Amino acid sequence: MSLIMTRTQRLWLYFRRYALWFMAGAVALLATNYLSFKIPGYIGQSVEVMNNASGDLSAFEAVREQLVGFGVAIIGLALLAGCTRVLSRVFIFNAGRFIEFDVRNELYTKLTRLGPTYYNGTTTGDVTSRVTNDTSYIRLLYAIGFLHVVNTSVAYTIALQKMVSIDWKLTLWCLAPFPFLVFILRVIVLRLFAQTKAVQAQMSSLSTKVQENLAGMAVVKSFNLQAYESRRFEDENATYYKKNMTLAMYRGGMQAVMMFVAGVGTAILLLVGAPQVANGTMELGHLIEFNGYVVSLAFPTVALGWVFSVWQRGRAGFERVLEVLDRPEALQDPKDPQRLPEATDDAAVGGVEMQD
Repeated sequence: MSLIMTRTQRLWLYFRRYALWFMAGAVALLATNYLSFKIPGYIGQSVEVMNNASGDLSAFEAVREQLVGFGVAIIGLALLAGCTRVLSRVFIFNAGRFIEFDVRNELYTKLTRLGPTYYNGTTTGDVTSRVTNDTSYIRLLYAIGFLHVVNTSVAYTIALQKMVSIDWKLTLWCLAPFPFLVFILRVIVLRLFAQTKAVQAQMSSLSTKVQENLAGMAVVKSFNLQAYESRRFEDENATYYKKNMTLAMYRGGMQAVMMFVAGVGTAILLLVGAPQVANGTMELGHLIEFNGYVVSLAFPTVALGWVFSVWQRGRAGFERVLEVLDRPEALQDPKDPQRLPEATDDAAVGGVEMQD
């Protein structure tokens, strides 16, 4: 547990360096969702206006003016939401890039201080994979992870508040599949993490094979080992392919579960809400508005599945990076370093003289 807390704290330290960037992105996400979730309300009002319109010409003119006003409002909200959405990604993705930059520099600096003992037991491909691939996964952990966690949290908070204000019983019906979702996700996430580490380790092995063969190409050709080395590379590549396909199966299963739950929510809405409209206990406009909120939650729900995948890859990458950063250095600075004596003109200090 202490090891997990230590790593969590270290993840938090990187986050704190650029907390202002992340917070600015969070504010932009809040504005985006606030603007976006006002649109279903206008759509529901438009439906109600058309549903209650009478047949005379003066009423038609009034309805048309209202619908034009609703249309302008929807277009304006969509444009503003698009602008704030872009700003949120600029702030958050840049913060992720900054963290990737810092981690990669720290990792490379650490590698320059490690002695022959480390490099004798570590392949070049493995080191290269940690510096390039694993640091990129860490960037995604911060950028994509933070973006969608905040976006999903804000989206659900706003949408659920609006859905409950329309019909709290119908809201509970639409949320009924979520306990099933949590159970399935727990099973998939555990397998996803183990498979992610296996894929990243195999990527290191594959990179090692490529670099060794390219660096020793003269030797390979001298001993006519091209076919032999090609077969060895094919074996490594086939193993990488199989492990990646298994990882893709877990990730695809997670997305499928998310899509299923989102679809079931819409189906429940139609099965439970449509009869209420038919018997007059719910207005058609409210049903349309409610459906707009359910549909709007589909992408945040699916994105949450992606976040689980990105989190596991980033977590595995962070552990691999920490394996290097936490390794004792071969050369340690003394606790009480002694300064060299200052140079003087006193001949007693000694010196070197060159003569022909």
